[in-house]
Amino acid sequence: MKYNIVLIGAMGIGKTTISNLICEQNNAYSVLDSDAIKGGLVEKLGFDEKEYQEILDQKGWLESNNYARNFLKPEHLNVILDVASSNKIINLGGDFIDWNNEEDFEKCHKYLRDYPNVIMLRYSNDLKENYDELSKRIKKRINKDTSESLQQQVEYNLTYIQSDLFSKVAKHVIETKGKTEDEVAMEIIKIYSDSIPKIDD
Repeated sequence: MKYNIVLIGAMGIGKTTISNLICEQNNAYSVLDSDAIKGGLVEKLGFDEKEYQEILDQKGWLESNNYARNFLKPEHLNVILDVASSNKIINLGGDFIDWNNEEDFEKCHKYLRDYPNVIMLRYSNDLKENYDELSKRIKKRINKDTSESLQQQVEYNLTYIQSDLFSKVAKHVIETKGKTEDEVAMEIIKIYSDSIPKIDD
C-alpha cells in the first residue's frame, strides 16, 4: 500500500517511540513489525540465532551485527512493503539498506520510489549535534550490552548520520530538535493525510 508511512533514520532517533505514540493517539494506525518479518526471511537463508549469540558473546556487537547483515537482501524490503495493508507505520532501521553497496541501495531506492510517505527523522541538520545527541541516547539504552558494545553502536551509527543517501530515499525530512514527541507525531500524521488523494464532491 503506497500510502502507508515508512519511517527511516539512524539508531536512537526515536522511530519506535514516535510510531507507538501515533498509534496511541489514533487507533486507525498500527505498526508493522518489520523486524519480525525480517527475522523470518533471514532464517530461510541460513541465519542462526545461536551462532549470532555466540559471535556477540565472543567478538562483540559489531561482529554479530555484520554476521546478521550478510543475510539481508534488498528483496526483503520489497516483501515487507508488499505485506503491509492500509494505515501501517513501517519502521526501517538504518542498517536495513546497505548504504555501502550502490547496487543494493539502488534496488531499495527503486522499491521506495513510488511511496509518497517515506519520512526521515533526524535530530538536527548539524552533523556534530546529530552525532552527539544520538550517541547520548544509545549509551543510555537499558539493555545487556557492555559499554564497549554501546560504543561500537555509536561509531557504527556515524555511517548513517554522515550518509546523504538517507535524503535521497526520503520524500520528507523531519528534524526533531526542539520538538516534543507529540509534535513530531502530528507532523507525520499531517504528511500522511495530505498524501491521500482527495475525492471531489
